[in-house]
Amino acid sequence: IRDIGVTGVQTCALPISLAGSHVMNQHMVTFEAMKSITSLPFDASQCQILRSISKLKALHSFVRRNEKKELKEFHKSELMKYKLPGLLSKFTVKDPSEKAFILLQSDISGHKYKNEVLLAEHTTVRNEAMKFLEALQEYCEKASKYGKLALQCIKLQRSMHYCIWDENGVLNQIECLGRSTKASNALAFSGIRSFQDVLDCSEKKLDEIIFRSIKKKNLGREVKSQVGKLCRDRLKLFAQLDFTMNSCIPCDLICTLNYDDPTMGATRTREPNVNYRMIAYTDSPPHSYLIFEQSICSPSSFSATLPSNPFNKLYVHIVGSLAGFDETIVLDAKGNLALASNKVSCKLLKNSEKLTPEVDLRSSSQAKKRALRQIDISFAPERQRKKPSPITPPSNQRSSGILSSSLAVNMDPSNEYRKEYAAKVDDPTKCRRFFRPNPPESTPDHFAPM
Repeated sequence: IRDIGVTGVQTCALPISLAGSHVMNQHMVTFEAMKSITSLPFDASQCQILRSISKLKALHSFVRRNEKKELKEFHKSELMKYKLPGLLSKFTVKDPSEKAFILLQSDISGHKYKNEVLLAEHTTVRNEAMKFLEALQEYCEKASKYGKLALQCIKLQRSMHYCIWDENGVLNQIECLGRSTKASNALAFSGIRSFQDVLDCSEKKLDEIIFRSIKKKNLGREVKSQVGKLCRDRLKLFAQLDFTMNSCIPCDLICTLNYDDPTMGATRTREPNVNYRMIAYTDSPPHSYLIFEQSICSPSSFSATLPSNPFNKLYVHIVGSLAGFDETIVLDAKGNLALASNKVSCKLLKNSEKLTPEVDLRSSSQAKKRALRQIDISFAPERQRKKPSPITPPSNQRSSGILSSSLAVNMDPSNEYRKEYAAKVDDPTKCRRFFRPNPPESTPDHFAPM
C-alpha cells in the first residue's frame, strides 16, 4: 500500500494518509482501481485510459452467446474509435475486458443495442468509468502533477457525459437537434461542422439540410439562436512568456482569457452556458503542469513560474464544458508561437498533439553516409560464355520434311560435303548454324565442318 502512494510510514511506525488515500475515500474507488490509476504513464492516451478502465473487475460480466454478434458488428463499424488487435473479419469477443472496452465506446458513440441486457450493462459501465475518471483527475491534480494525462482525462469525462467524441458530433449538443446523428451528419456533409460554421450559414440553407435529414421544418432560426447564445460566452486565449531582464531565458508564463466579442461584455448579467478549464505544461517528461484551473467563466489572468529543467515547447490548453470551444497555444522556449493560435477548433488540438519532431539534416545525412560505408558490396564472378543450345525440332513434321528435301534438291549431289550437310539438316540436333541453302560453287570454304 505504501508503494502506490496511499499511505506513508513515520519514524514511529504509525501510518499517515497521503493524497492517494484521500482520493480513494472521496470517490469511493476500490484498491484495484487506485492501483491502476497510479500505474498509468504520464503521457497516456485516451485508448490506454479506456483499456485500464475495462480491466477493472467491477465492469466485467459474462460474455453470452447471443451478445457476440451485436458486439462484433459494432466493433467493425466506424463508431468504434479504438479497435482491438486482430483481424476485423475474424474477431470475436471472448474476454470480459474486451466486452467492457466495446461497451465503453458504444456508450460514448450513443449506440443502442437490441439486446436489453447490453443496454442495462451500459449504465453500470458508464457509472464505474465516470468514478474512475474523476478519481484520476484529482490524483493528477494533487499527487502526480501529470498535465497531459489530466487533459486526456477531462476530455474523456466530457465525451462520456454528452455521448460524443471530440472530433465528431459537436452539433449534437444543440438541444433542438437532439442526440440523433442524422442531422449532424447531414450538416457535416454540407461543410457545417462547428458552431462558427452554423453562424456563417444562412437560415434557408439550414432549413433545407435539416428537413432532408430529420423531416422537421423551420429549425434554421432556432439552431442559429441557440448557437448564438452559446458563442456569446466564448473566451479567447492569449499566452506569452516573460523573460528576465537583459537575458533570453524565460522565467514566467502569463495566460489571459478575454471575451471573443468584447462589445457584449456589458450585457452579460446571467450565468454563462460554457465554463472552461485551463492546463499548461511543458514537453519535458513527466509533463508536470504549471497551471491547473477549473470553472473559469469570465475574463481572467493567470501566471506561473517556469521550471528550472530545460524544455523546448510549452502547451497551454483551455477545455470547454461543451465540445467545440477548445483552444490551444504552443510556445517554444524563445516565446514564439509554434502553431497558429486563437482558433476555436478541436482540429487544432488534434494537430498540436501530433507535432512532427525537428530533424537535423546534417546529422541525418552523416548517418546515411555511415550506413553506406558499412554496406559490403559483393561482386558476382565473371559471366561464362554459354554454349549455344541445340535447335529444337519443329513441331510440324511435314514442313520440316519439305525443307530438307528442297535443300537436298538444290545442292549438288556430286559434292560429298554437301551430302553430309544435307544429312545434318535432316537431323536438326546436329545443325548449329544457319547457312544459305545454295551457296556459290566457287566458295566451298564457307561450309566448314561443324
